[in-house]
Amino acid sequence: MILISVAFLLVAALFILRSRNAAAPWDDRLRLTGVVLLGIGVALTALRVAVTVTG
Repeated sequence: MILISVAFLLVAALFILRSRNAAAPWDDRLRLTGVVLLGIGVALTALRVAVTVTG
């Protein structure tokens, strides 16, 4: 599960960085996709930590 969380975070970073470097009409969509993936990655990481802490 931790690998899935890390994958979401890395893909989110890629989308956000690509949206910053390019000046195309779809930049806002790339940024939004990156933010959504970042949220999913953070949520999965928090879930993993909660499961680990509670046993």
